[in-house]
Amino acid sequence: MSTIHTRVVAISACYVVIFLAGFWLAHVGRPFGGFPLNLHKFTSLATVVLFVLLVVHANRAAHLSGFEWIASAIAGLTLLAAIVSGGVVTAQDPAPAAWLTAHRIAPYVAAFSTAATLVLFWIRGRLG
Repeated sequence: MSTIHTRVVAISACYVVIFLAGFWLAHVGRPFGGFPLNLHKFTSLATVVLFVLLVVHANRAAHLSGFEWIASAIAGLTLLAAIVSGGVVTAQDPAPAAWLTAHRIAPYVAAFSTAATLVLFWIRGRLG
């Protein structure tokens, strides 16, 4: 398996861990335990790093089109929105309703946009 395929599998596995840890945190409630919260946060960070590395690698292999860059930017921004909204939800007790709603929606949008970007890369032959 090539490095780029390994990154795709790792990004997918990270999303599974993020969602499982998020459901765990929602079930446990406040105060959040150290392990599930840190697992959720660091796996989210790892997902961003892996996605950026994948996009940079795909661009170096063959320059990405404008559409591919836009799809990558949307996926990156939705990942960032999920992380920022999660930070606000974690930092404030009680969490503001708007931020809580945003954090309940943003991870799904991020997962969908990341998957759509990866499928776009695959269709256009960017994933090896």
